[in-house]
Amino acid sequence: MKKPPKKPEKISRVYRIRATIRELKRTNLVISYHYQKRNLEYLRGCKKRGIKPDKNRLFNNQVICDMVQQLHEKELESRGTHPQWEAWKYYAYNQVIDKRNQRTYKIIIFLDDDDPNFVGFVNILYPENN
Repeated sequence: MKKPPKKPEKISRVYRIRATIRELKRTNLVISYHYQKRNLEYLRGCKKRGIKPDKNRLFNNQVICDMVQQLHEKELESRGTHPQWEAWKYYAYNQVIDKRNQRTYKIIIFLDDDDPNFVGFVNILYPENN
């Protein structure tokens, strides 16, 4: 009897950035795998409707790195902490521009008070005007 294929492991990857966020130089960007769910939902929706997907609405890791880099030396306001790790502070609704199509998006990141080099990318939000 054949075993079913294993699901791929969900791994967050670390990328190098150079940005000063909240007055600290940040060098490590960890991109969560959760944002990929939005890409898959978009592709399924296009297939279901029989329309061609707009590649500018798909977000790869390089696009996300460029978006987070835009937060360099910008004033950010904390929107809360992680329920299990108080050192993780969330910063939501920070507007950035997708350089591929000049659309404005909002992103959610978190910073770890215990690791000053760290930036965690959580998700991309679509503003109402897109």
